[in-house]
Amino acid sequence: MESNVDQREVPCPKCSKPLYALLRVTKTKGDSLLLVTEGSPRVEKDDAGNFIKCPHCSARVPMEPNPEHMNAGYYVSEPVSQPKSEGSA
Repeated sequence: MESNVDQREVPCPKCSKPLYALLRVTKTKGDSLLLVTEGSPRVEKDDAGNFIKCPHCSARVPMEPNPEHMNAGYYVSEPVSQPKSEGSA
């Protein structure tokens, strides 16, 4: 059975550099598995909840459980700001 593997970097909502990376493995039947890559920062927990510390800017990035893809565990709970294109206000 064949499978297709795609990697996606999730940017930090503070500095936009890669916060962690995900692998999506899709089988020919269309089933997919989402995995956090080795080397991605671990999700930590404190009194304020789950978070990842950005390896680039040291921001505390809140994380939420991901019920759709339990192998991935969590997702960023803050929206990622999109850079403005030149000429836009």
